[in-house]
Amino acid sequence: MEFDFDVDDVITQWGEYETINPGMTSMHFVEEQEGSLLDHARRVYTEKDQYRALIAEGSRILQAFQPSWTPLGSLTLSPVAILKAVFKVDWENAPIETLYTNFFSWYRTNGEDPASHPYALWILVNYIMPQVFKDLKIEMWNGEKLAIVPGTAAVAGAGMDGLSVIIADTHTAGLATALATGALATDPELFCTQVENWFKTIPSPWRAQIEKIFMSEDLEQRYKDGYHAKYKLDPERAGKDAYNAAKIFGFAKVSVIGIEEAAGSERIFATVPDNFVVVYDKPTENDPEKAKRDPGRYVMESLKRMLYIYTQFRLGLGFDDPRILFANELD
Repeated sequence: MEFDFDVDDVITQWGEYETINPGMTSMHFVEEQEGSLLDHARRVYTEKDQYRALIAEGSRILQAFQPSWTPLGSLTLSPVAILKAVFKVDWENAPIETLYTNFFSWYRTNGEDPASHPYALWILVNYIMPQVFKDLKIEMWNGEKLAIVPGTAAVAGAGMDGLSVIIADTHTAGLATALATGALATDPELFCTQVENWFKTIPSPWRAQIEKIFMSEDLEQRYKDGYHAKYKLDPERAGKDAYNAAKIFGFAKVSVIGIEEAAGSERIFATVPDNFVVVYDKPTENDPEKAKRDPGRYVMESLKRMLYIYTQFRLGLGFDDPRILFANELD
């Protein structure tokens, strides 16, 4: 991979020869928010290829007394497995010799190993690592696992089944039943009422435990607009935090959360805390937060003036108990 810009554009902008060496501090990437789904999942760490759990379900055991022995009750254990998908980064960069005499003179290595040059670390921190999380957003919602074509880089979203596929599969397999909303209302106030009514269809033992309802950021904004209009909320009287929060009326602890990954989706879903799981490899240096920011170990190498950066890591997502995943019928 080479730099994708026109040298003449750089020279036109800054001149044939630089007068002040701007260095790497003058090069910036457009910053994007880290994948928000990760912030709402319980993190599990294992070196195994999959995370396994058991769903335990028991039947009635209490009965009226009688002297005879009348055993009652059964316990059913059902396995759940969340497979880790394997991802990698293979990145290479040819030297940009054509810019040595002007804007990029700070890059000149003078025979140094390109992998030890400050530019290599700048690329890793400012491009490679943030781009991994940006690409994961596609995988985590719209991803659909496809077969590998040997020798050909996989297309975006082909590395794992994302939440859109996982939720649909739980409905197809009968592990969870879709709670219908019908076509989503475009009028904000009607949409607010629609979401409130949908939430009330969740069975009461679980409804009492739910704290978050997830949807796309656009749907979240539609809900907020409708909530403000329906309940005549005034930002001055309600307070800034209360006004900006998206709540379910009558259920103070339940928040409506917009997730960036679900852009364009009409899916609405909720589950109990900690049921949504993201599975990582065990963190390095006993630092779980570092593992969240940097799921893989990056290697930088050079050969014949070429810089190579690569890594690979495993990541999985799913639900401990799909039976208590509540989602509408739309995708």
